[in-house]
Amino acid sequence: MIKIEESKTEQLTVLWLKYFELMCKMKLLINEAIAVKAQIELMEGKEWQN
Repeated sequence: MIKIEESKTEQLTVLWLKYFELMCKMKLLINEAIAVKAQIELMEGKEWQN
């Protein structure tokens, strides 16, 4: 197989796409973590009331 050298522009494009993909995944994880934390606080609040 012949390896074709990618141009700097192509390499930068790939890196930017990877960056945005990771940022989107991080945002989803943060939103999920916030939801879990809210559920924990809700359940802890109910425990204190019992």
